[in-house]
Amino acid sequence: MNLQFSVFSSSVTSGQIRDRAAFGSKFAAFILTACAILVPYMVLREYPKISIQGLQVKQIVAQRDQSAPYHSGTHKKSHSAGHAQELESIPVPSNGSGQKLYIDDTAAIAKQSGSFKREREDTTVSRSSVDHDKKQRQNQISTLRHVVKSSSSSVTVSPRLFGPSKTSEVRQVVFIKVHKAASSTMQNILLRFAMARNLSVLLPRSPKRTSINEITPVLDSRLVISHPPGHSFDILCNHVIYNKQQIAKYIPASAVRVAILRQPLKQALSALEYYTKYYPYAGVRDGFNRYKDDPINGFLQHPEHFFAWNTRWSLTYCFINNRMSIDLGFDTTNFQASKQNKTKIRKFIKSLESDFDLMLISDYFEESLVLLRRYLSWAWRDIIYVKLNVAKHTPDSVWAKSPVLNSSAQQAFLRWNAIDIELYDHFFPVFLRKIKSEHMFSEEVNAFKQALKRVRTFCSDISGPEFLKLPKNVWTEDFSVSKSDCDLMSLHESDIVKTVRTRQLQRLKYMV
Repeated sequence: MNLQFSVFSSSVTSGQIRDRAAFGSKFAAFILTACAILVPYMVLREYPKISIQGLQVKQIVAQRDQSAPYHSGTHKKSHSAGHAQELESIPVPSNGSGQKLYIDDTAAIAKQSGSFKREREDTTVSRSSVDHDKKQRQNQISTLRHVVKSSSSSVTVSPRLFGPSKTSEVRQVVFIKVHKAASSTMQNILLRFAMARNLSVLLPRSPKRTSINEITPVLDSRLVISHPPGHSFDILCNHVIYNKQQIAKYIPASAVRVAILRQPLKQALSALEYYTKYYPYAGVRDGFNRYKDDPINGFLQHPEHFFAWNTRWSLTYCFINNRMSIDLGFDTTNFQASKQNKTKIRKFIKSLESDFDLMLISDYFEESLVLLRRYLSWAWRDIIYVKLNVAKHTPDSVWAKSPVLNSSAQQAFLRWNAIDIELYDHFFPVFLRKIKSEHMFSEEVNAFKQALKRVRTFCSDISGPEFLKLPKNVWTEDFSVSKSDCDLMSLHESDIVKTVRTRQLQRLKYMV
């Protein structure tokens, strides 16, 4: 008689025992086989979340690198529609022998592999904790600079090497505001960061000015805003001519130093239009009156006609004559001859390599912001923005005409802007190498761009909700954007500088 097996059965036959033993053996074999199949599958599925370790993963990364557009330093143009739409289509001139005047910025950024997470510091940290963090950070950055100077230039070293932590957010930054290189937008980001944390910003003393000193590198105490003795400033992002020793009087040497560059032809033409319209000093005014119908190509053929040769401050008040290099502290002694002095130019670039932690490229602005965020251990809410100080003109405007880059124009611009061209040609590849070395960089940039689209749509919708909530992801915590944030992001340079000045002076009353 067959009996049903039950935990309550007290009598079981020997045949049933054998049957159950056989069933148990088959079931165990099935479990082992399933594990052998499922475990590798789950590991492979979860691979992007696993730290890069072991020979097999290294081989995968190597295969990915081989497929990257900039592998082994070879520059290839990408067919990425996204970058093509973002960048202006200005051809790249050559010097007649095939050498480009500057590197083509339409080349796509290499796809990155790996993973990257960043924790950020809670903004409600107490002042005593912040002071402790600053001292700790200063020691770390000093160590960093020692490592950088003793390392090969091909090695990427950044503050992030010290690892993410709740107290790793960088709060002391020197940003050199280069003219007509998206620097007003970058300044707005830094000033909002400073206000959110009650940081001290090095500002011009005069409430009518937005620049501290655009004529000489001297930062006299009479030019800067009041500050309690014994206290340093945290942020510099107003126009100055860079001088390491002058800035060190106000901001610790351990502050992270950042600058931004732009494709030289675009920067020069943007400056030409802006200063002709709004600040027509003698040289630009005379050149425009001479080439009213086509000032762009008049400048490219004869840039010397747009320069006031016989005035005392002709060079420092000129923003179309290698101005990026001047802003970054190039010695203007015998300036015209210096354009052919390769030794002097290389020495200048070498000093910038030593002084600056990061040289951004405005032609890749979102990429620059993500790279900056990672270096400073900031969050996305710290780098969201709307574009500021962007030139607008009608299609029939003389400023809408395309540059004619024939041989004579190329040679003229190469001679005129030689220092800026050398500067950009050096730091643009350095920038590309930095972002190539970052894990999951293109993924973060794409996600950040999508977030920016939502922010801009929200800010432009006047009748919409008061808050926009952006979700947490692998690169940043969740955060909200308010209409007040939109107003701050849209403030003109003079207005946001005035806002920061008012708050800072009000806070100063309680510090003295």
